[in-house]
Formats: sequence, C-alpha cells, structure tokens
Amino acid sequence: MTNDLVIVENTGEKSIIPVEEIKKYFAPNASDAELWAFMGMAKAYNLNPFKREVHFAKFGSGEQARAQIMVGYEVYIKRAERTGKLEWWDVKIEGTGMNMKGVFTAKRRDWSEPFRWEAEREEFDKGQKEGSKPNNPWKVMPKFMLKKCAISQGMRLLLPEDLGGMPYTPEEIVAQVADTVIDADYEDIPEEQQITPEEDEKKKALEPLLTKINGFATLAQLEEWVKKQEKNIHKSLAKAEIESAIAAKRESFQPKPANGITEEDMTKFELEVWAEKMNECQSLADLMDWYAVNQEAISNSQVNQQVLEYLQKRQNELKQAPGPDPKQEAISPRPDETF
Repeated sequence: MTNDLVIVENTGEKSIIPVEEIKKYFAPNASDAELWAFMGMAKAYNLNPFKREVHFAKFGSGEQARAQIMVGYEVYIKRAERTGKLEWWDVKIEGTGMNMKGVFTAKRRDWSEPFRWEAEREEFDKGQKEGSKPNNPWKVMPKFMLKKCAISQGMRLLLPEDLGGMPYTPEEIVAQVADTVIDADYEDIPEEQQITPEEDEKKKALEPLLTKINGFATLAQLEEWVKKQEKNIHKSLAKAEIESAIAAKRESFQPKPANGITEEDMTKFELEVWAEKMNECQSLADLMDWYAVNQEAISNSQVNQQVLEYLQKRQNELKQAPGPDPKQEAISPRPDETF
C-alpha cells in the first residue's frame, strides 16, 4: 500500500502526490506524527494541498508549538453543493460590535423545514484584549470573518454524514488556540529543513516552463499562452509554482518607478498600488473577496499597516455609498441577502 497521497478529481482522474513533496512543500516543520496526521486527513476527505484545500500550520514555538490542520470555508461550500442535498443556503449578519452574530440558514432537499445556525462573535473573536495585534482580521473585517465561521459550522451540522469530522477553518481555530495564535508567529522552519535550489528536483524540471513564461515580451502574449494552457496548469502538481511565476511575470509588465528614487518614494509607490486595487472594488463584497485573495501578500508587505488602514477607510466609503448594491453579499448565492 502506497504512502503517497492519491487524490481523485471530479473528472475521475487520479493525482498522486509523493509524501516527500507533501513534507517539502506543505509541512516542512512537521514531526513524523504530525505529517502522517496531515496525510491521513487529506486522504480521508480527498483534499488536495496543491489546490489549497487543506493547510498545515504550527503556531507558537518550542514546546508550546501546536500543529493545526485547516481547510478554507470555500471547501465546505463546494463539498456541500456537490452532495446534491442542498436546496439553498444563506448567511447574514445580525447585531453590532461584540454582540454581532453570523446567522446561517439552509434548506436540505430531504427536509421539510429550513435549518438555522448562529455563530456569535464573542465565541471566536479573541483578539480584543489589550496589546493585541493591530492587523488582526477580526478588527479589519469582522463581518466577513464571522460569516466564514457561520458557514463552516453550519455546513457541518447541516450535512454531518458528508462533512462531519472535516478540519476546522482558520477562523474557528483561532478561538481554540487563542492564547497561542493571536500573539505568536508561526514556528520558524529549521535551516536544515529549508529547501534549496540544488536540492529541489521539481524546480529543475520546471526550468524550461519558467523560461517560457519569462520569455514573453508583452502581457498580451503571456495571457494568450495562459489561456491555452489553463487545463494543463490546473492538472499539474506544480500548479502553485507555475501560478507564482505567471503572477511575477504579470507584475513585471506593470509600470515601475524610475531609478534613483528614495526608500520613502518606493514605500509611497507600493501603497499607491495597493490603494488603486482597492479603489477598483465597487462593493463591500468585492473588497472582501479581494482582501481574502491578497491577505498573505499584504501581511508580507513593508506597508502592511498602511494598507490595512486604507482598507478600513475604503470599507467605510463603500458602506456610505448611496443606493442598493446587489453584489454586496457575493459570499452567498442568494440574491436577497444584505449586510
């Protein structure tokens, strides 16, 4: 019996991910026991780490470090819809401040009455204590965070035979390990476990493909190639590396400041780029979706705090914008939902 991770795609095709790659790319700081737990969970629920369906993380450091296996809330939505048992679902916010709660309602096709579940903010938001980090997402986007908690909990309770036992989402785990997670960074990866270009056979195999991507002279040429190769990229075990190279190449076509500018000018330019992207969002739902996609990049940015401040400002602007916004609740498929 193989120890590799075998994932069965929706098309029936199988993707085999060697345990060495799981260790190298997704759990380099996991112990043997933690790695096998991660592999076992991924196998049991057919979760593909290359598609970001399942994540391994360690919070804290030393003897206090705690390993966690997590999934995104989108996994719950996709799996629930795939069962064919879900007739409709809805999520909205009730209350304000720390009395806010996310209300999840849904209707199974084999049930006569709708199901309702409430997730209260005070049960999940553990970052309000004195000295908590200013970029805590519960401060920046509490409604979106609470909706994700309500969705994941509600879906598990609605479809226990299909989703019961699935890993929790990061938003739920914060409540369980609050004392460790809120004020602790991820455990550093030991130097001997870090991947070097010489050791990375996968990157060597990718060299011709990366050369192709980096060789495009215009953005139009790159986009045309990406469109043609979309299916192949999606199936590739190196999907993450390919997408990263494409994103870097796209960024290289963006206007850049002239040489000789000061560090202050460079910081200002980076902040202006982030602000421009946020200004393109015309609804709160679009803004929150954009933040969810770019959250990691923002956290690694030199202007992290300024970006989050501008995000809050943009949120307030969109809240005060006149007229109804039918796209505000993009997190739910039901058109009658409102913030």
